[in-house]
Amino acid sequence: MQRRELLRLLAGAVTVPALAGLPPERLLALGRATHARAPGGGTGLSTHASDTIAALAELVFPESDTPGAGAVGVPDFIARILADWQTEDERRDFLAGLDDLDRRSGSTFLSLTPDTQKDLLAKVDGATGEKGSAESSFATLKSLSVYGYFTSERVVTEVLKTPMIPGRYDGCVQMGTR
Repeated sequence: MQRRELLRLLAGAVTVPALAGLPPERLLALGRATHARAPGGGTGLSTHASDTIAALAELVFPESDTPGAGAVGVPDFIARILADWQTEDERRDFLAGLDDLDRRSGSTFLSLTPDTQKDLLAKVDGATGEKGSAESSFATLKSLSVYGYFTSERVVTEVLKTPMIPGRYDGCVQMGTR
């Protein structure tokens, strides 16, 4: 993936309205800054909500020959975005969607087997849902997972291996005349 492709992906992935109009380079910088502040408490999420976000993010970016979402801090990134950037109504709708996912599970999403979790997500993925629905919250989580994953230090340096400043500097080259 080239740097410009990554930046376009980030621009399309952001679901937080305050960030939607920013240029891709600024989105990347904000993502990196959010990662730096993400670890730690103070997000106001319950343990169950945090665990559900972590499980969902790992299903979006599972561990393979590349690091999974948990290994690069995506769940903490999402929690920080929810705490710092979303309005109270947006947070409430997102958490209501996680509750809807639990309701559709018959118990809790976390209590399902991995295959059953994937089957349930296949039903809500891509479907249109109202605010507070499992469909809406999963769409938001996927977008924030993409944003968090591709702005993490480890993915940028180890997976993408793309220099943040492309090209090269040739300081001793004589400038041509016009």
